[in-house]
Amino acid sequence: MVTANGEYLTVNRSTNADLLWASQGGGGGNFGISTSFEFEIHPMPPVALFTLQFPWAAAPTVLEAWQHWITSMPDELWSNCQLFSQGTSGYLAQVSGVFCGSPHALASLLAPFRSSVGAEPTSFFVGADEYIRAMKIEAGCSELSIASCHLPSDNRLGVLSREAYSAKSSFLDAPTTSARAALFVHAVEVLKGYAPTVGGGLAFDALGGVINRIGASHTAFVHRSKLAGIQAAYSWSGYTPRSEIAAGRRWLEWLGSDVFDPEAGAYQNYIDPTLANWATAYYGTNLSRLSRIKRTIDPDNTFSFAQSIPMRL
Repeated sequence: MVTANGEYLTVNRSTNADLLWASQGGGGGNFGISTSFEFEIHPMPPVALFTLQFPWAAAPTVLEAWQHWITSMPDELWSNCQLFSQGTSGYLAQVSGVFCGSPHALASLLAPFRSSVGAEPTSFFVGADEYIRAMKIEAGCSELSIASCHLPSDNRLGVLSREAYSAKSSFLDAPTTSARAALFVHAVEVLKGYAPTVGGGLAFDALGGVINRIGASHTAFVHRSKLAGIQAAYSWSGYTPRSEIAAGRRWLEWLGSDVFDPEAGAYQNYIDPTLANWATAYYGTNLSRLSRIKRTIDPDNTFSFAQSIPMRL
């Protein structure tokens, strides 16, 4: 890492350990410029992917069942629950994910979730794949080469383009009540009413497992007791009316004040310029240590932006 004063530092558990700690969840662009990384790698087995789509009428039950189901899943399984307005194409209630294991074992793990939902999925897929292809599918690049799955500015063979969107984030501490699950579904319907042609909604990403077995102070990432992260987002194109873009922005504001729990925190990798208590929401009890490291490594606050680690609390 190159620091603000031009030093070139090696950062690991035994050298500049405080800076390593801060870099593991302390947000981007706060302490220096990382010029290279060294990773410890592990062999990956073949994986299995799954996707289940349900009628929108079942969406509250899907979300409620998913929240309870993920608490009993092994470390080898990760999933998310997506509740989206698809503009003129209607709604999407979907649970998908990745499992390090066989499709047969995955089907057994999915069975209690399907049973608790009650409604039959309108679409159901379970299939094995090699790890690298599975990651391409998760990235939306299943038919592209690795080189093509980039922006042209990052790789001359890249074919991806940027997408305009706005977002907020929150967390779930524990499974919600039926009434609150219904409120989240209603929130997606509110987006549809505000901006009927834009796509967006709520994505619930499972945490737990190994993530939560690490202590809150072990790294700068403090959110170690959460059931799931919540991504709220809507996107638009160059053809979207400005009135609908503004309506989507009002929807995010409404979520932040009337739907999300203000005490639940927010994910620091989803920078939210409208978040009033962002420093505490992002970093919680780790904020004071991050501020001290910031003062030590960047005393002139060279790496500064609207939501950079504050020099003083």
